[in-house]
Amino acid sequence: MQFNRENIKIDDPFKWLEDKRAYVEETFGQAIDFAGRKLYADFSGLRVNIRASSVGDLREWGIGGGADTYFASSIDLFVNPMNPNFNTPELGLRLRNFAVHEAHHLVWIKRHGWHEDLAEDLLLEGMAARFELELGVDSSHALTKPYFLSQFDECMCLTRLEEQAIHIINDPDYDYTGVDHKDWFVGYKGLEEFPECGGHFLGLALATTLLEETGKTPITAMDISTADVVGWWQKRYAKGLRLNMPLCPSRQQITESMSLKVNNDRLVLE
Repeated sequence: MQFNRENIKIDDPFKWLEDKRAYVEETFGQAIDFAGRKLYADFSGLRVNIRASSVGDLREWGIGGGADTYFASSIDLFVNPMNPNFNTPELGLRLRNFAVHEAHHLVWIKRHGWHEDLAEDLLLEGMAARFELELGVDSSHALTKPYFLSQFDECMCLTRLEEQAIHIINDPDYDYTGVDHKDWFVGYKGLEEFPECGGHFLGLALATTLLEETGKTPITAMDISTADVVGWWQKRYAKGLRLNMPLCPSRQQITESMSLKVNNDRLVLE
């Protein structure tokens, strides 16, 4: 069943979205419909709350938000038309990326729940990122604000992130509720060498390696248990094996690819 566009609620007190409102609604709706078909999910009752605000957006996009982690029944989208990166040719692609990424989250959370566990969070984000890539679009979420990769040596960055995560997961007294999710997936975790959104990067590497070694996809791996993944990961690490570097095209490659797709008369994800 198709996503009901009437379930989109827009809060735009300053009329910032006047000339983009219909475009944002339809672009987001098309992407949700597409994700629903690929995920065999019924999003007809999904609620989408769009708020025009200068708070909550990702600075390189002008959009942000997230999926409902408790009931898996809604998506919140924050858009900031005042952000100079919002009104660009890449807007449509970024909205689609965001929609399919969060749609995957909803289906994953319905299967696995939301337990605030580091390994589960890495899988949640990594599989959604891989889902974007499986759809044939450059993943602005998966490559998570690609500017951070230019600031660090990617291999060294991935090695340090994996080392920190394995140390936490191997600690029998570890309580993830004491670690802010935003430390790993939004902020810097208080370490100079820890990249912004480093958890997204590590999650993408984890999902990429797992899918490559099992032959699964982000859809067929939907029922895999976190415990099994952790066990597999711990054994690999103990053998000296490290996660594979995920595909990380340069900012120029991403921009060129986005432009080619967005400049089409009608960007179709299929």
